[in-house]
Amino acid sequence: MGAGMFKKTVNELFRCKGSRLFVILMSVNYALSCVMPALNGGFVDFLVTNRDPSRVVWFAAFVASIGISASFMSYAMGVNVSRVILEMTTRLMGATCESFERGPLEKGEQADSSYTTQRVYADSNAVSSFVVNNFLTIGLNIVLIVFIFIILFSINPVFLALSTCSLGAYFILFRVLKKPLYNSSLANKEGLSKLFASVSGELSQLFDIKCDGAYDQSARTLKGIFEGYYPIYMKASRVSNLATSSDGLISSVFRGALLVISGMEILNGRMSIGEFTMVNSYYSMAFGYFKYYLNYFKSYQDARASFDRLEALSEGAEDRGTISVGHVESISLSNIAYRYAGKPYLYRDLSVEVERGKPMPLPGRTDAAKARF
Repeated sequence: MGAGMFKKTVNELFRCKGSRLFVILMSVNYALSCVMPALNGGFVDFLVTNRDPSRVVWFAAFVASIGISASFMSYAMGVNVSRVILEMTTRLMGATCESFERGPLEKGEQADSSYTTQRVYADSNAVSSFVVNNFLTIGLNIVLIVFIFIILFSINPVFLALSTCSLGAYFILFRVLKKPLYNSSLANKEGLSKLFASVSGELSQLFDIKCDGAYDQSARTLKGIFEGYYPIYMKASRVSNLATSSDGLISSVFRGALLVISGMEILNGRMSIGEFTMVNSYYSMAFGYFKYYLNYFKSYQDARASFDRLEALSEGAEDRGTISVGHVESISLSNIAYRYAGKPYLYRDLSVEVERGKPMPLPGRTDAAKARF
């Protein structure tokens, strides 16, 4: 399913205006963020060995210019991302609505319009945001993690071993929380859609509520709806916060180990302050990427639940109205019945043949569904 979600949505993404500029800006921004820790660490060691103020100023100005460029890049990328997400959400909503309209009539008539509207928008936005924010980042972060591991290994292989152990701890956390995150997210989305539909239903009865003075009854109804949704929301919140808290625990343990090892290396003269600054920065970046994958994993389960709900709405769609007919001499209807949803039949067991060029009178009273026929 994950591959299907990416295949379908990434194709839509590259049809959006500004998607290629977004890819370029993100790639450049990642390249700048990759060199910044090395520049900062190099600058610290440069200060220790250099006594020329003019060279210090030039070096500092160079480092600052890289940081400023990265900030402007980040702003431009953020604006572009918002535009792409909005357009992609609209495209997914349009595709889902078209599939829903092409589906069985009974399915559409039984659906609550408020519930379906909220479901289509919320799920389209969740899937779009997830794919736009991750389809390129997931690969770039892997490349940067490998780059960081190489840097850490070149300074001290112990730092690489420490990073690998922390990555393993995150992987175990992913495996343990995979199913609970998906199930709680799916239940929360369904509960939220039903809550929205129920509130919308109450507001649609505003005239009757005012006429009957049924304000207390409406308030009790809304309270009951909320009380039904509350445990679903809290369960999803507990699972999500468990993942976040576990992340903080792993990060604290391994960061403490890094500080102990680095401190011993500096005291024994095997590491400079600049190297420690570099190691600390890259290790922080590595943990940032590990946390990214934890959040990616959480977001993926959420987006997967949304994508499954969109696919469920699209089930049963038929490709109708695309066959061209060259020449028609007559149209025959046999045992046709029609009625509006929940209403008596307008006509039943109707059989008729209409020939080309021959007028056909339709006598009947007003509202007898002559135009509908």
